[in-house]
Amino acid sequence: NTPTEVFTILPAGNVGIGTTSPNNLLTLAAATTPALGFTTNAGLSGWTVGIDTADANKFKIASSTAVGTNARLTIDGNGNVGIGTAGPGAKLDVQGTVDGTNMFLRNTTAQTTNYLSFYDISGNQWNVGNYGTSKFAIFQNGTAVGSSGVVFSGGNVGIGTTVPNTTFDVNGSAGVRGTFAVNYTDGGCNWATQSDKKFSVTDSNDRLSIYQSTGNQMSL
Repeated sequence: NTPTEVFTILPAGNVGIGTTSPNNLLTLAAATTPALGFTTNAGLSGWTVGIDTADANKFKIASSTAVGTNARLTIDGNGNVGIGTAGPGAKLDVQGTVDGTNMFLRNTTAQTTNYLSFYDISGNQWNVGNYGTSKFAIFQNGTAVGSSGVVFSGGNVGIGTTVPNTTFDVNGSAGVRGTFAVNYTDGGCNWATQSDKKFSVTDSNDRLSIYQSTGNQMSL
């Protein structure tokens, strides 16, 4: 009988399984889904790492004995990484829910400020993450958090401050383009700015109006 070559060992020490020209210390080659499997002695569980030739030659890590089944992490030919999806549509595509939360980012050190950073092509940086104790912030790097972003704390929102004391707390100048209204259903009172530079306070009994569009006027 003609002997069948099972694996190859080159003089440099490279080992090839399914190939006579291994490029690395260990090279696996197969026409269909070359993969490396891991199982317990009893075979009760298995993980597989390899190339899924049935799915555009994507690299996958699967919680099964077949690389194309139950893929937990996928990297496609464009470099996109998918967690919970075999068809990532972005550089990092995470899909799936666990207890209503898509993804956890946790820091086990004593730091109180941890965030994700986003850069544009010019190097400008914006950060999103926790700030201080029980606060969430969106801020620009290189400037103080309170002066460059938004802070959420205990249901309050702060702009220009890291300690918002009311539901909406702005420390600094603010402008409104369009209509800004605050309605109180309990007393039928309405506060509003109008597009014609009016500011009015109205309730079911009285009206206080300040007009700027045709000169300074006040009516009670």
